[in-house]
Amino acid sequence: MRILKFDQFVFLLIIVLMSGIGCDSDEKDGSNNFTPQSGTQIGGEIEGVLSYNDSPFIIIDNLTIDTLSTLIIEPGVELYFMDSTRFIIYGDLISIGQQSDPIIYTSENSSWLGIKIENSDLTTEFEFCIFENVLIDDPLVDEYGSLIVSNSSAIFQNCIFQNNRSPNGGALSLINSTTEVRNCIFTNNICDTFGGAIISIESNSVYYNNTFYNNLTYNYGGGLVIVDPVSEDVQNNIFYLNSSNTGDPRISILSGDSTNCNIQFNFLWLSNMDPQFVSYNDFNLKSYSPCIDIGNPDPSFNDVDGSRNDQGAYGGSGGNW
Repeated sequence: MRILKFDQFVFLLIIVLMSGIGCDSDEKDGSNNFTPQSGTQIGGEIEGVLSYNDSPFIIIDNLTIDTLSTLIIEPGVELYFMDSTRFIIYGDLISIGQQSDPIIYTSENSSWLGIKIENSDLTTEFEFCIFENVLIDDPLVDEYGSLIVSNSSAIFQNCIFQNNRSPNGGALSLINSTTEVRNCIFTNNICDTFGGAIISIESNSVYYNNTFYNNLTYNYGGGLVIVDPVSEDVQNNIFYLNSSNTGDPRISILSGDSTNCNIQFNFLWLSNMDPQFVSYNDFNLKSYSPCIDIGNPDPSFNDVDGSRNDQGAYGGSGGNW
């Protein structure tokens, strides 16, 4: 039997180790920072099911759900939009992920043009979804963004909106719509004019147990901006370290009848207040947080364990994620 000398062994070991560097893997790592080298390319009108087994999807042209069409997106699906592409929904979209397998909407390169739900007769459902890296920097492309609900209805539950930018409503724009936003996180979103995180115009909206952190506008209203409200119910949310040049950086009513707004039991940050997040990447609350057991005491808002509502995205009946 031939015995390798030490220097020969070391040389062979280096060759073996180097042969594994840069190898592709088909295994999903569950991270929204993963950018696929290849995927299933789609574009144009779509219906049916986007399957986890075919994910990731590379969107090479605007994706559209027609008025009479339905699209179901399975948990764990990742959608990577090419530059200057967007998702337009006139029909029925069911986008329901799981805590361990969220549905990710992100850019294939550096940015994309977001999602627009327009004139849909059905309620669009998003649950356990991540929306990120939208960039609309030209009002001629769209005056609003990054996700627009216009003359439609939608539900957002346990979703994350992060690192998006648009002219108005850095993360979410609601226009003449009926929308529920529950247990969502809005962080690091930017707009140029109104609503660093959300702008709501002539809408019927519910915001329960959301966290708004470090959103920015260069003009008016860093967190939530309400314009001519039909009915706005804002309860048990945390607004922390959002910023604006004018207007209240937390919640601003720009115009209309303020009696149409029910705003109560929210953590509204002032200079010496701190909700005591676990970290600025983990918005769970520390055990001594002033936001624990301080939300609306009505039992319908109770936490999963039956205790009084904790403010923020991890409180209330949908807070166990």
